[in-house]
Amino acid sequence: MGEGPVAKRRFKRRTIRNAVIGGVIVIIISLAGGFGWKMYNKMSVEAAKAAVEARDDQARKIAGSIQSRYIDLSQPLMALAKDETTISLFEAGDKAALAAAAEQNQSSIPFALKLRYLLPGGYELDQASNPPLSYASLDLLGKAERTNQTNAEVLLFGSEQQHVVVIERVVNQALELVGLLHLSLSVDVFAELVAELNLGPEYVELTQRIGGKVQTLAKAGDAGYRQGEAITVSVNDTRWIVAYWTADAPAATAASTTEGSGLPLVPISVVVLLLILGSLFFLKKRASGSASSADGGPAVTYEGAVRAIVEGAHAGVQKWIPNLPKADRITGNVKPISKGMTGDDVTMIATPPKEPQQPAAKAEAAAKDNAKPVAAPATKKPKQAPPSPKPAAEAEPKTDAAPAAKPEAKSSASIDPVIF
Repeated sequence: MGEGPVAKRRFKRRTIRNAVIGGVIVIIISLAGGFGWKMYNKMSVEAAKAAVEARDDQARKIAGSIQSRYIDLSQPLMALAKDETTISLFEAGDKAALAAAAEQNQSSIPFALKLRYLLPGGYELDQASNPPLSYASLDLLGKAERTNQTNAEVLLFGSEQQHVVVIERVVNQALELVGLLHLSLSVDVFAELVAELNLGPEYVELTQRIGGKVQTLAKAGDAGYRQGEAITVSVNDTRWIVAYWTADAPAATAASTTEGSGLPLVPISVVVLLLILGSLFFLKKRASGSASSADGGPAVTYEGAVRAIVEGAHAGVQKWIPNLPKADRITGNVKPISKGMTGDDVTMIATPPKEPQQPAAKAEAAAKDNAKPVAAPATKKPKQAPPSPKPAAEAEPKTDAAPAAKPEAKSSASIDPVIF
């Protein structure tokens, strides 16, 4: 940038003003972006929480529906455990009568494979029957003797002898344990448990952990929704677990796991982009200003009081203003030819004044001027007495000899106008 007469400035006022305005805009955008991101993140987390809670509620409803269906299917067994005839048979302790009653009542229970009436502590391993009374069944019978809670579960899953075991305790009026009802159900019961589920864009699996692995007992819904992490809910009174997926499960799970983590990437990216663009603009302006200074600087047009001071309107003021340019810097601005015409004749075109000579050029011009011959000064003739008047006839004719014209040195600064 060209240096003005008032102060030396590294940057223009306009550049500084633009930088300040740009900085304020960046700060405002950063604050607005941060606040907007915070609100957006808060609303997103709340929406994700609401979606997850809705999925949990739906999964619990499905598990409750499966439990209700299981209770309906096991209701005949529960009724037998409370029947007075059954209690009387167990109190009598006749194993043959108990076996006959079990075989007679087995047909009243849906999906039943085998019903056993067993006295507490009066049972043993039976691998020959189908389904067998396995070690797992013996373990379940032992737990049923010690606790009131018995959970249904699958045994020998995946084999030809796979079955579901359900145990009911038989107690007398004194609430003393007198017998156990051991029921083996077909695994087809699982299809019945999930058959009446009213599902939308959802997918459900009924599972059980067997031997350290999760085994799928039944499926319902569209398997295409089986993506992401499932919502799992236990089915009461069983060892079964409901795994539940919905269409929005991946998005809801991802949003819920990002709560309070990470940085606001969107506003940070916007701020960084603005800072980069501002820096590039600033460096470009600075580079263009440096290039202009290296090339002699751009032309500066002075007007008003500064121009008047330079042109000598206020004598003596020039010395008080540092870096004040010379008059030829101001008056020497070359205008376009269409605006440089002078006089009445349109063919008169003003020629731009010469640039001020450098010290070396001035010295060379002075040397040339000294080499030119200098004319001798004219000597005055001594005054003589006026001659005596002669007769008119003898008087010599006067000659009006014009004195020699003194040559004028033409200023190098003046240039004759060119006439076309």
